[in-house]
Amino acid sequence: MKPGTRGRNILLYAASEKSADIQYASGFSCPDPFIFVRTGKGRRIMVMSDLEIDRARATARAHRVLPLARFTRLARERKPTATTGDVIAEVLRELKIRGVVVPPDFDVAIADQLRSRNIGVRPLPAPFLSRSLGLGSGPLSCILPE
Repeated sequence: MKPGTRGRNILLYAASEKSADIQYASGFSCPDPFIFVRTGKGRRIMVMSDLEIDRARATARAHRVLPLARFTRLARERKPTATTGDVIAEVLRELKIRGVVVPPDFDVAIADQLRSRNIGVRPLPAPFLSRSLGLGSGPLSCILPE
């Protein structure tokens, strides 16, 4: 196990058609960005739009698939001009997560929005998925353990 990686909360926000990290972590293909959290205890949570939630529940490799609309509503109750970072902060608040590691290509503006909400954000260098899961560097290092 690599120090500082396993047992950490992982946050991904991307379209799986453009991000290998979120594709492998979720096992779900979607053209639109979505939220994926892997808790330090290994629970995989996805937050999906109404359009994709049923398909994600049926096919994704996640313990829970939550509705994006609920977190968007909560964020807008706090701030009418809620940003993506505000919505993600609501998700993390519900999961009682106060700090996350993110891939090196994570959106800086979203990271700053999370930090302004007192959520620690730490980027890890590539290869992100194998580092964040504490896997080796062999050819199977990007496959999630069950």
